[in-house]
Amino acid sequence: MKNRATLSGVRVGDGFPTRLAGVINLSPESFFKGSIERRGRSLAKRAREMSEAGADIIDVGAMSTAPYLKTAIGQKEEAKRLAWAIPIIRDHSPLPISVDTSRILPAETALKAGAKILNDVTGLAADPRLKELIQEFDGWILMANPVHLSRPKKEPIQSIQSILSRILAKTKEYGLPDNKIVLDPGVGFFRYDGIPWWRWDVNIIRNLSLLKKLGRPLMVGLSRKSFIGHFLNGLPAEKRLAGSLGATIVAVQNGASIVRTHDVRETKEAILLAELLMREKKN
Repeated sequence: MKNRATLSGVRVGDGFPTRLAGVINLSPESFFKGSIERRGRSLAKRAREMSEAGADIIDVGAMSTAPYLKTAIGQKEEAKRLAWAIPIIRDHSPLPISVDTSRILPAETALKAGAKILNDVTGLAADPRLKELIQEFDGWILMANPVHLSRPKKEPIQSIQSILSRILAKTKEYGLPDNKIVLDPGVGFFRYDGIPWWRWDVNIIRNLSLLKKLGRPLMVGLSRKSFIGHFLNGLPAEKRLAGSLGATIVAVQNGASIVRTHDVRETKEAILLAELLMREKKN
């Protein structure tokens, strides 16, 4: 059986091209300042540019979820940012919008404003009230998160398999159809004592193919993350583009069906060329 899903009309998984989710952040707290939009004109410009560069989805977040930063804001503020931004994005891009949130008020606000996909980095663990609303979305991206696991297994990939299996069990409880679910292994979110965080991330990327046994397409978010800086002599997020592209190609080779990226054009070009070369090798 092929691992496939449809997110608001975007078909992803086996047999389809690698899809791109372009990231727009509304939160000044975000770790990569180059991704933040707080003015209407520049937000509209970025939405147009992402569409023209080959994005398939625009993923908008109004609260940073970086686990190593203190970024929490109230639900009302998160919802206010989304209510402002999503109509502007809709007016300047035909792409479906996914909302990166785990809480009921921002999710409800985003849905009313025109978001079609829910991207929940807690894998349905943060706010049980989402159960009342979740079926109104037209696709779900659900991420493995440390809140699902009190103690990690020896091998990180085994921990992620366990977490994602629990999330899939919860989707059955919520009545979500399998063919609209994409899973995310949560690169960058796991920081346990005893396992260096950068080693955890590398283990997951190297072993993505093992997660395909779960039967769902995979999305990875590697763009400009800390493990890249770790291996590149401490480069800040603003200088991690080349490293992001290298890591992304490996993730695609290992089974990622969607890539979440701040840099749509560069990522699109890198993946297109890599896929072309891989096809030529097979022929």
